[in-house]
Amino acid sequence: MCFKLWTAQGFYLFLLIIKVCCSEFKVTVPSSLVVTLGQPVVLPCSFSVGNVWQPESIVITWRRGLEVVHRFYYNQDQQWRQSPHYVNRTSLYHSEMQKGNASLRLENVTIEDRGEYICYVRSQLGSERKIFPLKVAALYSEPVLQFSRQPGSVTVLLTSGGGFPAPTLSWLQDHEDLTNSTETRLTQDTLSGLYNVSSTLTLKDNSIATLSFILRNEDLKQEIRRNISLSESEGDFPKASQRMREFILLPVLLVFILAVLGLLLLPTICKPYRTKYILSKTEHCMCHVDIT
Repeated sequence: MCFKLWTAQGFYLFLLIIKVCCSEFKVTVPSSLVVTLGQPVVLPCSFSVGNVWQPESIVITWRRGLEVVHRFYYNQDQQWRQSPHYVNRTSLYHSEMQKGNASLRLENVTIEDRGEYICYVRSQLGSERKIFPLKVAALYSEPVLQFSRQPGSVTVLLTSGGGFPAPTLSWLQDHEDLTNSTETRLTQDTLSGLYNVSSTLTLKDNSIATLSFILRNEDLKQEIRRNISLSESEGDFPKASQRMREFILLPVLLVFILAVLGLLLLPTICKPYRTKYILSKTEHCMCHVDIT
């Protein structure tokens, strides 16, 4: 009976030791991460460390799908199987590994870098891998507005670009959603992968009210919201043209006035010099006669 009790207690203690040992080791990564295009990013990954540090037992492997992003074992980087896409762009924090830091620094992030990343760590305490998604995003430029007027209607054209991923665009007029009445076109640059968006809204002339558009990039929490008064925007074009004409005509008119004044004053200014010149010629002639 005692033997069975001792065996049961020993087995329970063995299971408890295994549970404690296994629970000691843990790898931690973020739930997700967003980075701005072209910027460096640190992919966080930490792991549990024991009282005794054994660097020769540490293995760190970063992957994206089947691609090897970065590998570390035998206490040094092992890049012979690294994907060409990541060559000379990755690094680990070697001096902080003893603190459980397996984070990866990735330079000059591109759109092709987005995807699910795997951080795998193995030490004398155990091993574990964690997965999290990396999103790459780019801010959209300040939208440009163009207005054109046809008989009985006004057309507003909005353009913006250089962003990623695809944006959401909404049009409102006096709190009424006009998005379904617009013609929105989204194009993607084949080289950069960035998006350009253009949206056209046509309104009747009697629809004079405040018009609003909202351009959003959800990943970067970017929101561009602008209000437009059609009555003011329509009136601004003639005023702007008039100001432009005034800006051009005023200097021309000033030059013309100065030229006329110059022509009028030229005889008056030149008269003393002309008289002096005539007297000089006369004296020269008189002197010539006397010598002869």
